[in-house]
Amino acid sequence: MALDSLDFTTDDVRAEVDAVYEVLANLTHVIRGERYMIDPFLDHYPVDKKGERLWLSTPRKVRALQTMLRDVGHGGLADVLDWFFYSPVRNAFAHADYTLHQDKFRTRKQGAFEVGGITTSELSLDTLGDLVNRALAFFGAFIDEYDEQRRSYTENKTITGRMGPGEEPAPVELLADAERGLYGLSLPPANPEAI
Repeated sequence: MALDSLDFTTDDVRAEVDAVYEVLANLTHVIRGERYMIDPFLDHYPVDKKGERLWLSTPRKVRALQTMLRDVGHGGLADVLDWFFYSPVRNAFAHADYTLHQDKFRTRKQGAFEVGGITTSELSLDTLGDLVNRALAFFGAFIDEYDEQRRSYTENKTITGRMGPGEEPAPVELLADAERGLYGLSLPPANPEAI
């Protein structure tokens, strides 16, 4: 499969990939009846001997997200992340630890890839192209769905919500318009008689 076979341009990339993981993780929180969290992976950070949180690597974040998705009955989506996030290719690109030679993508890490049950440090460009196209297809579909849901809000709407843990439910106005869709919130609502 050729790298250019997908109708996807850099203009379509409107968010960092971390946002995909954070939105999906927050959806698992909502499914469980919990609140949205600024950092939905907070409980998954490794800690040092002093109990202080350490940096959460992307592979650990993805594994945590897969567990979260399976725990709320979305194992199929968790499985899709395996081909959206293929850490050997991601790491080779992220660390500029690869070369292109003839029709091969090579990394210095021995046994980084498994092809047909054999570990190797190279992939064919066709295989690499397929992996990249799958990741771009998933990302494009995710962004399209995100935009569609956000744009489905065409006017302000007042809901009841909690802005902090332990707070009493209060009216919250979701701010939206026909052009942008959902773009923010107001507390207290700008239009209290709409409650």
